[in-house]
Amino acid sequence: MIFSTDPLHRAAFVERPNRFIVFADHDGQRRRTYVANPGKLNEILLPEVTEVLLAHKPHTKTKWESVGACWDCRWDDDTERAVFLNTGRVNDVADAYLQAGLVPGLEEATVIKREHTVGNSRFDFLLHTPDGELLLEVKSVTLVEHGLAFFPDAKSKRATKHVEELTELAQAGTPAAVLFIVQGEADTFLPDLHNDLDFAKALREASDHLPIYAIGVSPMLDDENRLVFPDEPRSLQIPWERLDPVLKDSGLYLAVLELEEPATVEIGALGTFELQPGFYTYVGSAQKGLTKRMNRHKRKRKRTHWHIDYLRNAAASVSTYPIRGARDESALADELAQLGRRYPKNFGATDCDDDGHLTYTPTDPVGTPPFQELLTRWRVNVVR
Repeated sequence: MIFSTDPLHRAAFVERPNRFIVFADHDGQRRRTYVANPGKLNEILLPEVTEVLLAHKPHTKTKWESVGACWDCRWDDDTERAVFLNTGRVNDVADAYLQAGLVPGLEEATVIKREHTVGNSRFDFLLHTPDGELLLEVKSVTLVEHGLAFFPDAKSKRATKHVEELTELAQAGTPAAVLFIVQGEADTFLPDLHNDLDFAKALREASDHLPIYAIGVSPMLDDENRLVFPDEPRSLQIPWERLDPVLKDSGLYLAVLELEEPATVEIGALGTFELQPGFYTYVGSAQKGLTKRMNRHKRKRKRTHWHIDYLRNAAASVSTYPIRGARDESALADELAQLGRRYPKNFGATDCDDDGHLTYTPTDPVGTPPFQELLTRWRVNVVR
């Protein structure tokens, strides 16, 4: 093994109320734990599916940290997948691979310094290579589905800024590179245009000026519940030609609206409906200005135009999930309807030959494996 954690405690994931706190059941107690990961992790942290791996840290505020996670792979019931969640300590993993000369393309590089500052920015590594010094930024990737790894899993202005700064430095003559450490059984890596279109565009631009490396590793739990990283990482493909045709702000989206109590809602020409409390997931599309369209749904103060506008006025909250590059609204609505009940009929489908684009579920579908599987499969298929 090239790197391992200390022995960890397995606990059942319960909920993540904010970016830095995870609640887990461990030894019959509800633990409030810290998690050092700014990503959404929606496809990983699933109640009744995922176990978090806890480190006991008695001198910290929460006393516990969710260092990793594990679950039975959804595509192979005999495989348990594990990931290291502490994004800061992933640089320790990168350091180990670099020092051992195991990163394809950087086999002869040695670490001069970690946390190297240039101007007002700080980058993860300063390396020595046969061609001279090299700045290296490292990113941890945990979003892996159907053999494809995406980064980031949430909008990250910080990551975009780092890539843009490295591009500027490279154009000015300072050698630089980006390394993605992908945790999981992936053979391909691409920037996540769905979660962060700005980052995807920035990385695509960077690829014309500096090397982009992506290595795949599959950490496992040993008999002592340590997360262990293998000795031989895999070099992943980065097929830019699949990304280029869909690298724009258009496609489909899911909007999940919550009604906290029963409501009588008049929906334009469709009529008046008695809606039960729960969650209503809408399939929409925008062939340009997808982000603007989704942001419009989050506002209540606007001109009522589409069916979803009437429902939005009654809803307590709305969350949106873009699938850029996708086009078949009816097919997505049909799949979504299998997760609940399509109601009201013909909602949002006045220009489509189907039964409607709204599905009702009594509980939030977002934190369930079927919803996450549907969402990630559609996102992956865009760049297949």
